[in-house]
Amino acid sequence: MSAQALAALSEANRIRSARAKVKRRIAAEKNAAASRRLAAVHIEHPPEECATMAVVELLTTCRRLGGVGAAKYLRTAQVPPLTPLGRLTQRQRRSLVAALHPPSSWELRMTRVDESP
Repeated sequence: MSAQALAALSEANRIRSARAKVKRRIAAEKNAAASRRLAAVHIEHPPEECATMAVVELLTTCRRLGGVGAAKYLRTAQVPPLTPLGRLTQRQRRSLVAALHPPSSWELRMTRVDESP
């Protein structure tokens, strides 16, 4: 095998390992909400190794969120499932993060207090 082929193989293995680590971390969260919150963080700020990962691949890693649930979130955010994380527009990113991590009731109450005259 040539040096170039070995370097490419090494790089592919590094990326595959990094993606698996991210997916394991998301799946290891204690509950579904925490899992979705962590996925939202990775969507908002994707690691370099995950830039070419399809957004649906990341979402299906979340606890209690299979293909149908992931499709629901993607439809809500108007994001095609096979879009790579690195190619999401800012609007798509914000919309998907908002769908995955809605504000808590406490955050909503604080917003209303700040807006009162």
